[in-house]
Amino acid sequence: MIAIFSGMTFNIGYLLAAVVLLWLPLPLSLGKSRIYKYRGQTANATVGGLLRAWQNWADLVRSSVGAFILLNYSFNLADGQPSATTNALYLKAGILVLGVLAQSLRFTSAMNVFAPLFYLTGLTAVLADYTDAGFAILFAWTFAVGAHAPKYQLPAMGAALMLASFFLDGLNLFRLLNCGLIFTPLLLATLFQKSLLFISRERKMFTETVAEAEAAEPAKTTRRDEPNLPLKSRPSLAK
Repeated sequence: MIAIFSGMTFNIGYLLAAVVLLWLPLPLSLGKSRIYKYRGQTANATVGGLLRAWQNWADLVRSSVGAFILLNYSFNLADGQPSATTNALYLKAGILVLGVLAQSLRFTSAMNVFAPLFYLTGLTAVLADYTDAGFAILFAWTFAVGAHAPKYQLPAMGAALMLASFFLDGLNLFRLLNCGLIFTPLLLATLFQKSLLFISRERKMFTETVAEAEAAEPAKTTRRDEPNLPLKSRPSLAK
């Protein structure tokens, strides 16, 4: 541990503030907020619904403020030690990765994978160059609004950031890290074979919440398998 952190000193107060802002997830549902899920081509959550959920705006602010504190105030590097810069990069990357995992993997009655769109938008605004970040964020949200589907925001933002970085400034480790963070929820959803969930507050309230969807899935399975049961096992409607 001493060798890894040689040439570095920590501003504990700033570091703890950055960690709390980046790691501590907000409650999933308060008041009239609900959690909605995409199933196949069915899109229950809308961009307008995302904009009306206060948790999303809080995620935008805390992720950008936390990332700014982490990058600029949490570490002091000794002059003349190039290894200290590399070690600081690894520590910052580790904190950011754990933060995105904490926002994406949430446990209710089961493990669910969320797409923290506003959280990752705030991170990108701080981590990337202003030109690259502005282009990626504007393109991604414009694409999501035009397609009427928030599920396209993350892949659009990741692809736009990668292209902008490649053609304008060139890719480096930090920009690749930023792109990796954006694609993390999509990779987690694929890995665990889960549908991405979004925090949304819709004008028209939908009946299917996460808990109701999970409760309904076993019932659907039972009804599908019921015709294959032996005749004696089938329930009779007549008394």
